[in-house]
Order: sequence, then C-alpha cells, then structure tokens
Amino acid sequence: MTAAAAMLTVVLPAVAAVLGLLLSPSRAAARGWAILGSLAMVVSALVELVAVVADGPMERIGFLGRADLGVGTLQLDLRADTLSATVAVAVAVVAACVQLYSTAYLHGEGTPEAPTRYRAYAATVSMFTAAMMLVVHADDLVLLLVGWEVMGICSYLLVGHHSERATARAAAVKAFLVTRVGDLGVLMAVVVLMTGAGTTSIRLLLQRAHELSGPTVTAAAVLLLAGVAGKSAQFPLHTWLPDAMEGPTPVSALIHAATMVAAGVYLVARLLPLFLAAHGALQVAAVMASITMLGAALAALAQDDLKRLLAWSTVSQVAYMLAGVAVAENAGETGAGVYHLLSHAGFKALLFLCAGCVTHLVGSTLFKDMGGMRRTQPALMLLFGLGLAALAGIPPLGGFWSKEGVLTAAEDAAAHGGWAPNMVVACALVTTLITGLYAGRAFALVALGAEPSAVEADGHVDGHADAHADPHVLPWQMTVPLWVLAVPTVLFGLVLIKPPAVLESVHVAPWTAFTGSVFALGGVGWALTAPRLGARDVADAMPVAVRAFLRAGYRLDDVQNALVVRPYQALARAVSVGERDGVEALPRGTAALAGWAGRTLRRAETGLATGYLTWVVLGAVVVGVAGVVLS
Repeated sequence: MTAAAAMLTVVLPAVAAVLGLLLSPSRAAARGWAILGSLAMVVSALVELVAVVADGPMERIGFLGRADLGVGTLQLDLRADTLSATVAVAVAVVAACVQLYSTAYLHGEGTPEAPTRYRAYAATVSMFTAAMMLVVHADDLVLLLVGWEVMGICSYLLVGHHSERATARAAAVKAFLVTRVGDLGVLMAVVVLMTGAGTTSIRLLLQRAHELSGPTVTAAAVLLLAGVAGKSAQFPLHTWLPDAMEGPTPVSALIHAATMVAAGVYLVARLLPLFLAAHGALQVAAVMASITMLGAALAALAQDDLKRLLAWSTVSQVAYMLAGVAVAENAGETGAGVYHLLSHAGFKALLFLCAGCVTHLVGSTLFKDMGGMRRTQPALMLLFGLGLAALAGIPPLGGFWSKEGVLTAAEDAAAHGGWAPNMVVACALVTTLITGLYAGRAFALVALGAEPSAVEADGHVDGHADAHADPHVLPWQMTVPLWVLAVPTVLFGLVLIKPPAVLESVHVAPWTAFTGSVFALGGVGWALTAPRLGARDVADAMPVAVRAFLRAGYRLDDVQNALVVRPYQALARAVSVGERDGVEALPRGTAALAGWAGRTLRRAETGLATGYLTWVVLGAVVVGVAGVVLS
C-alpha cells in the first residue's frame, strides 16, 4: 500500500498534466483534468501518510530501475517515510486549492482582454506539482535532480505566463537564470558524490557520509547550499523572488507556500547527515539564514505593493526554516525547520490567495488603492487577518508554534556552545518584531481606514483578467480554498499533542514562547495603532531614503548588473567582435585574396605570344638575380 500510494502521488499530477494538455479540446475539459488530478493526488498523499505511520517507512520503492555508469551505479528508486509523506500532503493540499482557485481567478480565457491560456497554465501547474513530488520522494540524487530541474522550467513558464507583458518576460528570465546559478551547484555536488562514493543513492550516501573524505563531503555540502540559495531564494540568490510576482497570484501561492522555495530546505533536511559530516557547512547555512531572515523582513516592511510584501515575507520565513535545520545537532533534530515548512505552507498559501481576492475586488495590488475592506468584506478580512497573525507568530495559531519551535531549537543548540545558534536566536527575535510590524501594517492598510475614493483598474492586474465576473463578488471557487487553508492555519499547533516521528524533536520553551510572543504582539500593536495616531502607514516613520533603499531590495539588482550582467554583456560583445573580425575574417580574407589573384591573372592572359615571352624572360631574370644574391 505504501509503495503504490507513493508512486501514485508522484505520477498522478504528471498524468493529469499530459492528459489536460493533449486531450482537452476545451477549457472545461482542461479544468476537469486539473481538478481531478489534484484531488486524486491529495487522496494518494493521505493514504501514503497513513500507511507510513501504520506500517513504517519504505526506503526503496522501485521506480525507473538501475543503471551502471562504470564510475558508479544509479538506483532510480523512490522512498516513503514520515518526512516525505508529511511534506507530500502539504504540497498536495496547496496544489489542489490553487487549481480550484485558478478556475475562477483566470476566468475569461480566450478573450482579447484576457489571454490567460488556461489549458497550458493548468497543465504546467500539474507538472510543477509532479516535479516537487519527485523531489520529495526521490531516493537517488539524479532522480531528485530531474524533479529539481523540471520545477525550474515550470516556474519559468508560470512566472512568464502572461508573456504579452515585457515585465513578465523579464521576471521569468531573471528567475530562470538566477536559480540556474544555484542549480549548477547541485549538479556539481552530484558529480562530486558520485566520484567519491560511487553511488548517488540517498540511502547509501547517508549511511556512508562519515566514511567519505573531508574535502569530498565538504565540497558537496557547500555546492548543495548554492542550490538551496537559488531555489529557496536565500541571500545572495534571492533577488528573483520579488520580481516573480509578475506571475498570476495562484502561481505565487504555489511557488511560495509548499513547492519550489521549500525544496531547498527539504533537501538539507533529507541530507542532514551529509551536512553534519561536512565541517562548517551548517554554520554557513546558519549565516545565510540569519542574514536573509532579517534583511528580507526589513525589505518587506518598506513595500508599497501587497504581493511584494508577501514575497519578501516568504524569503524571510524560508530563512526561518533553514535556520531550524541548520542548528540541528544530529540527524533526528530537523523537526523544527520541517514543522515551520509545513505550517508556512498553510498560512502563506492562505495569504496569497487572499491577496488575489483583494486584487479581484479593487483591481490593484498597491496599498494606496486599498482600505476599509473590514466593512465591505468582513469574512475575507477575517481570513486575511488569521493568515497575517500566523505569519507574525501570534499564539495559539500554527505559525506561533512552528516559529517558536525554531527559536527553541536554536536556543538549545546555543546552550551547547557555538556562535552560529546564538546568531540565529538574536536575528530571529529581531525578525519576529519586524514581522509583526509588517503583518500589522498590511492589515491596517487593507482592512482598516477609509476606502480609496476611486481605483483606476484596467481589468488586467497581476495577470488577473476576469472579463465576465462581477468585480465586487468573490466566486465560490476562490472562497472555498481560503476556508480549507484556514483550518491548518488555526489548528496546526494541535499536531504537537501527538506529533509524527518527523516532529518528535519539536518543543517550545517558555522563555522563547514568551519573548517571541511579546515581540510579535508588540510589532502588530505598533502597526495597528499608527492609523489612530494620525499616520496611515507605520512605515512612514522611516527616512525617505532608507525606505526607498529597502523597497528596492537594497539595490542588489544594481550590484548584480554592475558585477555580472554588464561584464557578461561586454564580454559577449567582445567575443562577437572577435568572431567577426578574427575568426570570420580569415575565410573572408582568403576569398578576397583569391579574387584579386584571379583578376590579376586574367589581365595577364592577353593571348599575345610576345607578351608571354616577355613574362618568361622577366621570370628568368628574377630567378637569376635571386640566385646570385642568395649565393
């Protein structure tokens, strides 16, 4: 049962993608395949989880067979254990909610005002989900790399779904290229491990981790962290994620909640014994997570766009997950990071889908066009507030338990010595305060205050184009997923009463719970009271230059342009000139020389015998003079 359920969890969304794209003559048929495939995936993931809990894990599930490469053996198997099964359930639920939500959000397919291409969109979402399921279940690094790369391709297509817009095309290219930098690290790590261990089987690699040479395991771990930085949008490869908001909002919910950005953290959790054997690797991960969580939270506080605020929030929260894994002292203590991964999947998907509803209602993603929705949309604002409260870590919501679990894990690790856990604790506490600030700010700007007098909307905002629906009414396809996701947002802390094996190491200490709660509540309260004190926006307290600097993401795009893009373009121009004036000049010069020689010889062909005799005599004279000189 376990093996069949795990294979179906991987295969079903891929089958739905192929059938939905090839056998769907209409939008209705494509919608049917997408919804049916996602619901079947949810069922198979739940069956897998129940089977794993009841019967125990299966470390080898035959999938694509075995291949001997001479230098090593590929065992393209799957595995099903508590870690893979719990993450698979979270991915499946979020993906199903996104597919249902998208049927209404992208309504109007086929009209000139709304070229949404729903059939291709739904198939790509299904394939994206299948790729994540392959990453989650792979027991071989090559198989994992296949899912890793397919996710990258699908993210490019989804972010650039509205390719008629130059900004969407640019965001898709940026996401693809920046993540590819990290992906090269994963590819090279696979080669290093294959060479050093003779296998890419995850099961065997974890067994032999302490037998590998120090340089081999350290190089592999650092290269894998490069892939984590790219896929999970961690410093310094995080710059693609805010721009990815050019994609439709359901795509943002899928990428940010439980799939692509969570894949890097999952990779570290799955290969933790390898990282523990690598000297300094987890310290590097802790530094990367600490810088990212605090820096991204400050950037989120300065944003003027709701989706970009949530995007920077994702960068910060994924850093919490990575920190929870980075402070692990042995292979059984990944629970805090994984718990926050699962909790974040619920409340962040809820927040993005709520943002899509707000966009549907006001026709904009800018805060200046929002306000007063607590009175006009009380149910929506209740759900939006729950998501923001979980994001801020307000008790007793799921986000509180998972975030405090990370803080407690870092505090426990710091008690055993080491500077990295102490750095994580300090940065995480400050980040908790800032998270409360921007969460409260978002609620104050969207739900409280007065409604904007008028919002000029063109019906095509953020890829959302609904040519037929009433803009003041939310379709049930958009509201039902919100209520589904609200359940784990509110109740996810209950899993700690009887945690599955992967979460057994999670606990919350009173000191961290109290301190984190005070910081979170203080930040939220500060932001919510700002409108009553005469300032609509708590971020107005920042100096203008500082706020602009943070809003632009520390201008790291300018740094990348100066250090990478422009030098690369200059090199490309130099190579082009060298090819034109160097490599291509040789055949062009040869042709010109042959032409000149032919023309010269043709002039010499006069047809007069005396002329030919003259040339013979001159040749003889030249040869004679040359002979005398050379002798």
